[in-house]
Amino acid sequence: MRAGFGEADITPNSGCVLMGMLDHRASTGVDTPLAATAMILVDGGVTAVFVACDVFAIPTDVAREACAQVAAMIECPASHVIVSASGTTSGPATIDMAGQPADAKYRAVLVEGISAAVKMAWGTVTRVDMDWQAGVCPHIAHNRRFLMVDGDVETNPLTHNPFIIEPEGPDSSRLSAMRCVDRATGAVVGAGVFFGCPPSVMGGQSPKVSADFPAKVRQHVSAALSSSASAAEPRVLFFQSAGGDISPHNPRDDHLSVGATGCTAVGKAIGGAVVSLLLPNPQTLPLQKPVATRAGASGPDSPATIDVEIVQHKGDKLGFTVREIAKGPNGKRAVVFSNLTPGELADQTGQIRAGQALMKVNGMAVKDLGPKDTKKAVKSMIKAGRPDGQPLTLTVTVGIIDETVAPAAVDKSATDDHTDDVEESALGLVICSKTVNLLRRRPSMMLQKWAEKYTPIQSARKSVVHSTYGTDRFNSGATSLEILFKSAWWANVHASEVNAVVARAKESTTVSVSVVVVAQGLEWAVVSVPCDLFSLLEEAIQQKSPFKHTMINTLANGYIGYVPTCSAFKLSGGLETKLHGCSILDEGAADELVREIQSVLVSAAEAACSSSSSSA
Repeated sequence: MRAGFGEADITPNSGCVLMGMLDHRASTGVDTPLAATAMILVDGGVTAVFVACDVFAIPTDVAREACAQVAAMIECPASHVIVSASGTTSGPATIDMAGQPADAKYRAVLVEGISAAVKMAWGTVTRVDMDWQAGVCPHIAHNRRFLMVDGDVETNPLTHNPFIIEPEGPDSSRLSAMRCVDRATGAVVGAGVFFGCPPSVMGGQSPKVSADFPAKVRQHVSAALSSSASAAEPRVLFFQSAGGDISPHNPRDDHLSVGATGCTAVGKAIGGAVVSLLLPNPQTLPLQKPVATRAGASGPDSPATIDVEIVQHKGDKLGFTVREIAKGPNGKRAVVFSNLTPGELADQTGQIRAGQALMKVNGMAVKDLGPKDTKKAVKSMIKAGRPDGQPLTLTVTVGIIDETVAPAAVDKSATDDHTDDVEESALGLVICSKTVNLLRRRPSMMLQKWAEKYTPIQSARKSVVHSTYGTDRFNSGATSLEILFKSAWWANVHASEVNAVVARAKESTTVSVSVVVVAQGLEWAVVSVPCDLFSLLEEAIQQKSPFKHTMINTLANGYIGYVPTCSAFKLSGGLETKLHGCSILDEGAADELVREIQSVLVSAAEAACSSSSSSA
């Protein structure tokens, strides 16, 4: 595997109209800059590009333009490029929403930023080892749809609303993360975070441009993974997983995270959970802090080494074998790892690979062992003076010493042209895509007649005290979304959007949804869709996925709005199921989309297995 990471600034000019509050908010400055962060993966002759952007959404035509530019620049198919949005509500207006037009001038800024990030990433492509982990980050992503005593659902009700019964669906805590480690130096060069929670912590608390909490997640993870072996901090991509019915705010909580302070708190919580996944023993920082030993009196510098800590209990197997080679570090004999058993302790560390040299065991040097006694001697050293359950520390070289037992690298070209690289392993990347045509929702005849005959109320305007995602207290004078939906301002907006939906339905009864799956072997797959999925849909997709790790990347390569569960449509009320420009799909669209995504995942798994078999 080869990977490269890059980043470019996509912060708009001061005075731009901000997105996400249903009103026109002109920015007065910048709280945190917006970034486009790129990751390029090259494996088995296949190139995949991911670019994560700090914007609310990326229109389909803008995504196509950006993908085409990137494809032309690095000579890969445009279908292998995925550009996605974080969903921040404090970024520039990138789509038309609630009568608010998109900022036409920002389109060029976004496209140029995406290309610049990819260009930087392309220049850093290097051999890496990739590590995926899955876990949880609780108490951050709350279900935002609540059942009320009148039987309706309310999205983002005001805090401590006495009419709340319970959330309509579960909270979300699913978290996935990956890192790429430079094979030569052991330094982390980049990472990715998948978490489903809209970045609306800043909300209306500040009129400044902000990437919201994803920027703080990136900062926290990058700092924790940084290495003395690399002058540059690793780039971190934040991907928005399924969070269409999720909010960082809990209306029954007295301690809401809001504003810049809230962004820092939420970012630190998610970032801390990511670091715990990627660095199980952060106090040792094994992969990130390689310690280069000083040069000996009679030879060149010794190779950089890392200390890998393993806790072994009774019955646990270390799961590795060793052998001695005649020429190791400094030209001397050395003991190298010859094989690792998948799933056992050594393999679980993600820091030991076949071909690395074993330098020390619990601080005792491994050297000058006779060929016949190598395995026995190492085994004795491991057992010596170590009670059950006490950590075992293995000092190993950062790089591969014995290439004969490491995955072999095969290059078609001796040049640095990355498009000709063939991966070290036989797995390779697999990219499968499919365009799914989902039925477009049609308004009832009664709603169509009302919208067609509606005369806008010129004096109507949205209340300036409209609540920002339910963070205001009940009876404080703030206006909830449900009250707003009964205002003259909303009547103007709703009529206009219903008429627009009807016009589009006359052009086509379906909505085209692009599903792209990027996978490697049966180890991991990333599903990218241009939708805002409800959290339960991600769970349904993952449950039937043939891959060990399946990540969902929403708001990717376009924007078609919410995809609620079928059961959500059976309840009255709520923003996500109300017909408007960001909710245009038929009630059965969710089930059909999940089936189609599962089908593409199966196709990707079959292709991966076929590729692996043919390579073998």
